[in-house]
Amino acid sequence: MDLISIKWPDLSIELVLFIVTILICHRFIFLPILNILDARRKLTEGSMEKAKEMERKIDERVKTYETQIKKARKAALEQREKLIKEGASEQTFLIHSAKEKARQKSIEREGEEKKIFETVDSKIEVLSRDIADLMVTQYKGS
Repeated sequence: MDLISIKWPDLSIELVLFIVTILICHRFIFLPILNILDARRKLTEGSMEKAKEMERKIDERVKTYETQIKKARKAALEQREKLIKEGASEQTFLIHSAKEKARQKSIEREGEEKKIFETVDSKIEVLSRDIADLMVTQYKGS
């Protein structure tokens, strides 16, 4: 049993050295690594929160822009329809005005033609009387 015998003084020294090694490793190796890992975790979590916040703000802006674009499109369509209606009414007015002017000119020309015809008729009547008188005088004289 000498092979497995425990030597208490050696074991206690080894145990003390092991504990001292663990304390030194804990102080100079494990704590700095844990601090670095904790800082990295906090940084990552902070970055993730900032990214989520930025994504939320971007979504809000996109919704705002989409709403503004919809409003602008609606206003543009309303303006377009208004201009089309105004154009149609102005077109109708211009056509009506042109027809009215043409009718007035037609009436004026008819009046002028009537005057010309009356003048020509009266001149023809006068000339025909003169010719008839001339023919009568020549017939009587022959």
